[in-house]
Amino acid sequence: SNQFVAGFIGSPAMNLLTARATMNDGTISLTGAGFMINLPADGRIDAVPEQVIVGIRPEDLAGPVTEGKNLLEMRVKVTEPLGNELLVYADCGGEQVVANLDPHQHIEIDSTIKLSPNLKTLHLFDSETEETIL
Repeated sequence: SNQFVAGFIGSPAMNLLTARATMNDGTISLTGAGFMINLPADGRIDAVPEQVIVGIRPEDLAGPVTEGKNLLEMRVKVTEPLGNELLVYADCGGEQVVANLDPHQHIEIDSTIKLSPNLKTLHLFDSETEETIL
């Protein structure tokens, strides 16, 4: 699939965040507003374009966490408890992020939280062609 298709599959839709990508010693470094993620390439790709779109499904974000690597920092705008899930709508460096979190926690509106993405399910798209990189 590509970025266009990925944006429509699932509800809520995949989070699509712009980032600058570099690759060094088998690690893809993704830097965006509100996050820096170091992703092992694991031999899956040899090169990345400089500008990419990072795709993260809402259910592939965990937290909030207080410390760690590869975190997305965001300001909470809305929380929507739905029984067995808690949808959190937040601003990550000017881009909207939706997270599907554990409903047994209380998250304050306007608080700043850090969430951890599942690196194994993270998607990368070329920002120009919208084709899947990873």
